[in-house]
Amino acid sequence: MLDLLRRHLPLALGAETGPARYTTGAYAFWRLHVRTLLEAGGADDPDALTDIALGPLAPELYDHQRNTLGLSHERIAESLSLPARRLLPGR
Repeated sequence: MLDLLRRHLPLALGAETGPARYTTGAYAFWRLHVRTLLEAGGADDPDALTDIALGPLAPELYDHQRNTLGLSHERIAESLSLPARRLLPGR
């Protein structure tokens, strides 16, 4: 998802910002995909955790971190791996 944001950030900012983010077909796809992964990984409450897992991938946040704070794409990806791993039991 981060690679997609890196390549297509202007498009994502135009289509997936604010409350509209949750009504796009793209978000529905990512939500189903992440929910499936959480369920397969044994997460306690995949329905609640799905949007929590997707929250840090909001285009506005990525844009802020990259273009306002100057964080590298790699640094953002590495930092996101920690909470992502902790969503699953035994990780």
